[in-house]
This record gives sequence, C-alpha cells and structure tokens, in this order.
Amino acid sequence: MSKKIAYKEGNVDLAAIVADFTKEKDVEYIRACLTTKYPHLFEGENCANCGALMKMYVFIFDTLVAVLLCAMAKEVRERQNKGLDFTLANQVHVPNLPTTLAVKCRTTIASKLGLVAKVLVSGSKKQVPGVWCITERGWAALRGERVPAQVRVWRKEIDERFDETITLSEAFKVHADKIKAAIRRNKEPKNDYRQFIDEYNPQDWVGFGGYHEGKLF
Repeated sequence: MSKKIAYKEGNVDLAAIVADFTKEKDVEYIRACLTTKYPHLFEGENCANCGALMKMYVFIFDTLVAVLLCAMAKEVRERQNKGLDFTLANQVHVPNLPTTLAVKCRTTIASKLGLVAKVLVSGSKKQVPGVWCITERGWAALRGERVPAQVRVWRKEIDERFDETITLSEAFKVHADKIKAAIRRNKEPKNDYRQFIDEYNPQDWVGFGGYHEGKLF
C-alpha cells in the first residue's frame, strides 16, 4: 500500500464551544443534537463551513517507487552513453520505460516524496507530457542514502514530514521477502521485480546528480 487516506482535523470543536456558552455542559449530548440537525457536521470529509475537501494523503516509499527510480536511472545512463549531457539525459519519458504500468504510475507518489520532478515546457508551468527527471534526493536514494519513507499531503501541499526514513535496499527487501513467501506457498509471484534487486548497486550511482560527500571531511 503506497497511499493512505486520512482527514484533516479542524482547529475548532464546535460542540465544546456551544457547551461553553450554554448551561448544558455535556459536550457529547450537544454533539448529538448538532448531528441530528446537521448530519454531515462532524463527518470530517468536508469542511462544515465551506464544503472544501478535508481529505489528506500519506504517500509511502514502496518497492514500486524504488523500481521506478532504478528504471529511470538506467535510462539516464544509457542516454548519457549516447552523448547527451546530464541535464538532457535526465529528462526521461516514463511511459516508454521497459517496466510495468504499476511502476510507471508511481511518478506522482515519487514526486510527493521529492524523488522525481516534472520537466516543464520552457517558459511555462506546463509539463512536457510524460517526462520526469530524478531530483537530487532521488539520486541520493539511488546512492544508498536514507530518504523520507513517507509524507502527508493536504490540498496539494506538504502537511507533515515524518521522521521515518528508508533506503532502496530496504524497500527491495520487502519485495524480495514477499516473493520468497509466495514461492514457499507454491504460488506464482505477481510482478516479480527481483531483476532490479539483483542489478541494484548503490556504488553505480555515486557521482550522478552531484557528488557524495564523505563523512571524514
């Protein structure tokens, strides 16, 4: 599961406010009365005042995000080998990548995690259709560095950054463990990405997207 849904809590407890201004101090009783009169008041899905969506999304770094990064990085390297400079090489048309649709559809999640970014048409805010680049954080992840494991988004803006971090190797291990468990149960593994696990070596990406700084200096 790479995306979870929650609802933004309001800053005001209307039932408690009513209780403060009335003789009736039973907040839950007041809440029940208000719910009877206004059935959707405390549902949380929409703002009771303006009707705006209060839905939040938690985007999670999973195996498919890791595979997307590796597939994009391989494409960048191949484009550089053909003579393109890094900036041009790092403009990947994701729909053409030799991987599954599920992986290609991870671009939005990867972008919310700060791993990839849209490539924009020059002089505009419009994306070049299907074209994405790996960010410095994305290259850091490829180099084996720890990056945020999840982020919460509300109304297209980052609402909360969590302390939990992850590496590509850890994300791949989750997938490898699932495949091994499926094989033990004599089940055909679904979407087996072990090829990427076997090929992945953090040292291959040192120097891409900037240089890794050692800890001694």
